[in-house]
Amino acid sequence: MIKDYKISFFLITFFFIIFIGGRVFADCQNKFYTKNEKQISEIQISFDQDMKWQKKLAELRIRMLRGQKRSLRNVKKRHSGEVKVIYNSGETCVFKSAIRYHGDFADHITFMNGYVTTSLNVKLLDGNIENIVNFILLLPETRYGDNEIFVTTLLKNLGILTPKTFYTKVKINGNYVKYIFQEVIRKEFLESNNLVEGPIFEGHEDFEAPIKEIKRLARISNEEWIKNSDTKILSSIKSVIRGQLEPV
Repeated sequence: MIKDYKISFFLITFFFIIFIGGRVFADCQNKFYTKNEKQISEIQISFDQDMKWQKKLAELRIRMLRGQKRSLRNVKKRHSGEVKVIYNSGETCVFKSAIRYHGDFADHITFMNGYVTTSLNVKLLDGNIENIVNFILLLPETRYGDNEIFVTTLLKNLGILTPKTFYTKVKINGNYVKYIFQEVIRKEFLESNNLVEGPIFEGHEDFEAPIKEIKRLARISNEEWIKNSDTKILSSIKSVIRGQLEPV
């Protein structure tokens, strides 16, 4: 009788974890929040190999101070980590992530309480935040603080498609850092705006360089979309050529 009771208790506990726990997990991956629920209280970031991450950032800082921009590729590799999102509603979601340093200039990297702190490029590997999989956490000074929030809000109200952009509090290395959260324009951005996925063109960012020294004016940022399709490749090439030849 006692043995049967233990078996029954085990089965009830097992199914509770599977159905109830599984449902909560699924909500974290795909849930669309209401206006109040979706507000993020804070984000917490941790790295699987924190010392390796700090070492790479220190190396990056030294190279930038020496003006060695072209040798940054191996430093900007992604590191595995965990992103925990805590919402105002009280719900907490945890995502496996691939994270790398973001930025080309020294303003994207600074020291805070003994730790190197930088702008970050985050890719969620097992879920999304409001249908966002890729996003950037920008140090506010790299975008002139409130200016970035104002411009994206203004453009949105004028009917121009803009990535979700807002301030958020992030805990990293035991410190709280104020970041600008900005969605990376990928297929999820198009889907959220009820658009069919197509080529997304990214312009050249070196605005100070003379036109004759710029080797490219635009590139396709969602290259996965054109793979294994000759039609998509050809239409994308035509679009790039037309965009660079036609006057703005």
